Amino acid sequence: MILTNKKQPSVSMISKINKSKKRQARSWVEALFQKRDCVTFIPSTIDKTRCSCGLSLTFHCGGGSASVQLDPDNPNEVWSSLKHTVVSATDAYGTIEFQGGPHPTKAQYVRLSHDTRPETILHLFNREWGLELPKLLITIQGGKANFEIQPKLKKVLRKGLLKAAKTTGAWVFTGGTNTGVTRQVGDALLLDSQRPGRVVSIGIAPWGIIENNHELIGHNKDVPYHSISSPRSKLAVLNNRHTYFLLVDDGTSGRYGAEIELRKKLEKYISIQKLHPSAHYSTPVVCLVIEGGTHTIRAVLEYVTDTPPVPVVICDGSGRAADLLAFTHR
Repeated sequence: MILTNKKQPSVSMISKINKSKKRQARSWVEALFQKRDCVTFIPSTIDKTRCSCGLSLTFHCGGGSASVQLDPDNPNEVWSSLKHTVVSATDAYGTIEFQGGPHPTKAQYVRLSHDTRPETILHLFNREWGLELPKLLITIQGGKANFEIQPKLKKVLRKGLLKAAKTTGAWVFTGGTNTGVTRQVGDALLLDSQRPGRVVSIGIAPWGIIENNHELIGHNKDVPYHSISSPRSKLAVLNNRHTYFLLVDDGTSGRYGAEIELRKKLEKYISIQKLHPSAHYSTPVVCLVIEGGTHTIRAVLEYVTDTPPVPVVICDGSGRAADLLAFTHR
């Protein structure tokens, strides 16, 4: 028998290794993910002191006149993200540390352009966040405004969602903010957040709708975060029951919409991924509808008319669009 005396790595050596890994992650993320900034001030038709991107003239591109471009030859030009914004390396990614609860939780996040390729995002999930392909993708659709669900129905929803997600190794896609249907799903994930092996819940939200999003700016940053919104704010905070966030940036501020196409393309891309190289089956997608309005009905139509069609489960009794769809189906 040959005995070897292997030298254990010192604290300083471990620290250097960790710093090296962080630098590698930083260069990799910044090389592949971008943000968008509006560089052309096109007055809003509603408020001439505000750009069509949502920012006021004061805050637009830092507020300096040199940073604002106007086109006098085309006063009726319609603002476009692709035409009137510039891209640069993302400046916001890392770990959110949710504060205020009895069991503090953490979530990974990244700010990314709305036209980021789905294969790049999936590479982030696999390589940087260490996620395996899901055996099922549950995508939640519903209202953005806050609403209440009957206690009995809420209990059934919580048990059903957790059971489906835990037993199948599913991912859950939501809108990510602490409002409306996402808040209800967050409540359903409350008990699960206190256990090991949490459900993979991925919030896909517009960067421009997040309140105090400047606090998230940083490279591989650890951010203490409170999911408490200002009473008068028209913006939203992130829901603290999620484990990952994609903050989608199209250069706009204070509005939803940037996330819609990216989310659809990502869901489609995941649905065609083979779960195993030799397997003939891929990840199934199921849409769960809770409450909602006209946008939810439109989303359901797109799911059921897709190729192949995506199954839609309606939470009857949750209100508005869900009840209307359930009634129509009957």
